[in-house]
Amino acid sequence: MDEFIKTYDRLLRTAFQSAEQHILPLQNSREPFFHDLPHKRRFIAACHRGYEKAQNQIVQLLRDIGDDPRLSVHEKLYRELVLRKIVDGIALLILHGKHHVMRRLSTQYKAPRLSQQVIVPTLEEANRLNGESRQTFALLADLTTFIHVADILRVDFRSHPASYSLIELKSGRVNEMLLEKLE
Repeated sequence: MDEFIKTYDRLLRTAFQSAEQHILPLQNSREPFFHDLPHKRRFIAACHRGYEKAQNQIVQLLRDIGDDPRLSVHEKLYRELVLRKIVDGIALLILHGKHHVMRRLSTQYKAPRLSQQVIVPTLEEANRLNGESRQTFALLADLTTFIHVADILRVDFRSHPASYSLIELKSGRVNEMLLEKLE
């Protein structure tokens, strides 16, 4: 548990303090943060870089936890939920704490279980989307405990105001048949 707590602490700092160094120069700036576009862009890019690093590490940790035979089922579930709360925090920041939006993204009373067969390809797609620009961030919605309506929540700051996308990834035999019919 001690090692998990240290790892958890590092993840929290990665996710929520990555942009800290980009705020300090603003203290000497005469322009407010929201009017100083270069500072704002660097800050957003640093936030998204931290979010992506944390998201990748969480997926790897979830794999490791699932494969660890020393942990009980209860302990595995506890650690999974604790890690998912970091992603909930990232989602909360991305959505600017808009509770009315968050309520619309939730359809269940409990956090659904995670599937490694779904998470890994979704992470690959999210990382591909994140590679397009640091002014965008694609969050694995399945890692949150409250977003149940999409696979990826994407925020894009390349335009003003920022835009949000809910992306549903489809694969499998039934979806291939649907795609054939739609074409």
